[in-house]
Amino acid sequence: MHMSDRRVLLEQIKALKDNFAEAIECYQGIQQSFNKNDKLNMDVQILLVKPDSVSGEMDCSAGSKDVAMSSIDSANNALDEVRARQLHVKKLEESIGELYQLFEDMETLVELQNDLIFDITKSGDSINADLESGSIQVSVAVQRSGWTWRRRLCYITTACVIIALTLSVIWLSIFNKPKVVYRTIIESSK
Repeated sequence: MHMSDRRVLLEQIKALKDNFAEAIECYQGIQQSFNKNDKLNMDVQILLVKPDSVSGEMDCSAGSKDVAMSSIDSANNALDEVRARQLHVKKLEESIGELYQLFEDMETLVELQNDLIFDITKSGDSINADLESGSIQVSVAVQRSGWTWRRRLCYITTACVIIALTLSVIWLSIFNKPKVVYRTIIESSK
């Protein structure tokens, strides 16, 4: 892996970390805003059910027992709704905490895999260089093979010419002698 590739990879990882941190901060802001709005809604509901809750006293003498009982029932219902919402918010907070932990684990895995990816890329580069070197060596071998074939052909041709010359000298020396002898006999008889 070239240094520029590694630098790009590290910049991408840094950008990913920054985006993740911004997302977590944004989530925390939204969560705080939700909690503040939820608290305001609970205060409003309590004030609607129990308007004098600010003073801490409940004025039962102003109305009849039925009105007091219905306000108590509605207060209990509102309290049950508030508790259900609170339970839901806690579950939501737990889910978000698990999601945050999951993102942290993924970040750790990405950082751990970074070295492995770097090693794999480096091995790929060395394999590519070896393949290029092997290709050059094969080209040289093919050229030398052609030269070797031409040399062999030249040697075989030279050997054939030498053998032909040797055979012709032998042929001439063997078959020309009787003519010479025959000529000498004819010349001596004259």
